[in-house]
Amino acid sequence: MYCPKGSHNPLTVDIGYYSKGGEQYGQMAHLYRTSQEVCPRGSYCDRGRKIACPPGTYGNKTMLFLSLCSGFCPAGYFCIEGSAEPRKCESNTYSTEGNRQCVTCNNPLPLGTERCRTSRLCCNQ
Repeated sequence: MYCPKGSHNPLTVDIGYYSKGGEQYGQMAHLYRTSQEVCPRGSYCDRGRKIACPPGTYGNKTMLFLSLCSGFCPAGYFCIEGSAEPRKCESNTYSTEGNRQCVTCNNPLPLGTERCRTSRLCCNQ
């Protein structure tokens, strides 16, 4: 809920938005919400609260409202908390779908060569 200046009744925050305002009240800011804003990329908004997309997911659109955000991070990429876009794993690393980090292969990569980055089996190439 939020109450714009001069309103007589609180308004419900729209889906895909979060409430703002009241920052001057410190610990009590959540009681003094005066406006709503579109949920930004890298976040989802639930019942008026803005929450970072969980590790292993990404949010590449605004107005997301589910904790899955835009979906799981694809294999070969990693997504830290609050990711707006998946980041590609570096050479000699891999990740499977939904990972928050890439895993380094134990065996060294010969100079000038590339491996796949989507499975532990890539390390055996």
